[in-house]
Amino acid sequence: LILLYILSEIKVEEYYFRILDIISVTTFLIGIIGVLQYINHGSIFNNYLMFGEQPYSYSTQDISKKIFLGKNVIPSYSIFRHPNIFGGYLSLVLVWIYSFLKRNKLYLVSFVVGVFALFFTFSYLAWLVFLFGIFLQTFFSKSTKNIKEKKSLISIVVVLLCLFLSIFPVFSKFKSSTVFENPTFYRRINLLEASYKMIKDYPIFGVGINNFTVFVEDYVTDSR
Repeated sequence: LILLYILSEIKVEEYYFRILDIISVTTFLIGIIGVLQYINHGSIFNNYLMFGEQPYSYSTQDISKKIFLGKNVIPSYSIFRHPNIFGGYLSLVLVWIYSFLKRNKLYLVSFVVGVFALFFTFSYLAWLVFLFGIFLQTFFSKSTKNIKEKKSLISIVVVLLCLFLSIFPVFSKFKSSTVFENPTFYRRINLLEASYKMIKDYPIFGVGINNFTVFVEDYVTDSR
């Protein structure tokens, strides 16, 4: 609803850089919180008063943990419910900010802080999206010649990559690879396989809204 209101009532072109200024400042603030959380191995303010930051520490039940340089670490949550969500947000807005680094020094500061915070989320997919976004931005900004051909080429590559990533992990001979021993991979492979099985069993109406998590345990075969 907020998006519809903005699109209908606010002239985005006129306020484009004001919006980007707000995004840049916001990225800087939540990035600082994320970096400090990583250093502190937990939340900073330990309450919900500062931007809604959730209290957590190393001993919090079900808290996300990663292995980095041989040590268990807690990825940064910032004000989000999960590091992957935080990483996903940063991977998008940082590319946007990167596009206008020369316009404002504040953008550069926000970008650097955001990159550190993104790294500390340890969200590999978010890293990949960020790097791919930077590549695309650099690719298109180098030259404006043949822009339509470039867009068509990138679109085809993205579609093929999505299809490849959707099908590739399902083959059992690849699942035995040591690469897929990482929870980041095998958990997503299990969910992907479970979703395919659900589609097979419920091809027309599916399992219903918000019922995926209810049914998923019946379809996941390898929990490691």
